[in-house]
Amino acid sequence: MNIHYVNKSHTATVCDEFIQHRNHRAKELDRKKDGADCEFAEWFLAKTSGFKQSSGKDRFIWDLEIPNFGKVDFKLWAPNLNNGSVYLSNHVIKHIKAELLDNILVWDWNKPNWTPPLYAGQKVTIRYLAFIHVSEIKKHLKANSNRLSFPWTKNKLRH
Repeated sequence: MNIHYVNKSHTATVCDEFIQHRNHRAKELDRKKDGADCEFAEWFLAKTSGFKQSSGKDRFIWDLEIPNFGKVDFKLWAPNLNNGSVYLSNHVIKHIKAELLDNILVWDWNKPNWTPPLYAGQKVTIRYLAFIHVSEIKKHLKANSNRLSFPWTKNKLRH
């Protein structure tokens, strides 16, 4: 199957270790701190599951290696854009076309408990929504667009 729906939520408390990681990644990726808050979903899953994290130059290609899903890059779902979409940078699109990763894992914040930037002690809930295989992604890539919409519905991801 090219789309594997997960729909699992996890509540966690942000810790100082993540804040240090987030601040380092913000500098490394030339982002604001709240832009690097999105690193929390993969960081939390790596810390709680033991899945292999990418390192070296691979950390710019994929985030975690997950059994049955291979090399996975995490992407934040924007439910109100294009009836639900994810942003893929030109860099990520290039990696997808070259099949340097196997899946993306679409996730989102369970609002309203996420307010940027994250701070130590803050409780947040993240939802892992669906694994999308690169073969499926490639079917939906559009020229000159970094927003990727899939033939899914909000209800399918929400139940």
